[in-house]
Amino acid sequence: MESRVRRSWTAKEDALLRRSVQKELDNKRPLLWRELAKHIPGRSNKDCRKRWWNSLAGSTAKGAWSPEEDRRLIEAVEKYGTNNWMKVAGAVGTRCGDQCSGHWRHVLNPNINYCDWTPEEDKRLLDAIRIYGTNWSTIASFHTPERTTLALKNQYWKLRQR
Repeated sequence: MESRVRRSWTAKEDALLRRSVQKELDNKRPLLWRELAKHIPGRSNKDCRKRWWNSLAGSTAKGAWSPEEDRRLIEAVEKYGTNNWMKVAGAVGTRCGDQCSGHWRHVLNPNINYCDWTPEEDKRLLDAIRIYGTNWSTIASFHTPERTTLALKNQYWKLRQR
């Protein structure tokens, strides 16, 4: 996969994205980011989606989550699951899909283990690092699904300091 150079959005690109999104909304069509990205050269569907929800949409909250947002996120995940974050975000109403996904995976997921690490878990973590390096997502998926990627990384650094 070819890596792309990261660059700031221009005012012209923002205007193109606003126009494209507004046209879809005016026609009551869903936002199909692959289609919208075709109007903005050099930007992927993910670039456009993130730019819209994180900077241009205006209704996306930033910062700490309120208890009410947490409640809506829990209800939305119960209803839609964890494979359609756009639907979940629509139900939450104040956050984008990326924010909902991250808050669920790192904060609200009831399967997250916040207890102290056991020696067995430390061993599993170190064994996994020998196999996968510091690819925290892979390690979390296969070896410690009850720990977040951030918890894995923090525990690794704690073990290195011992």
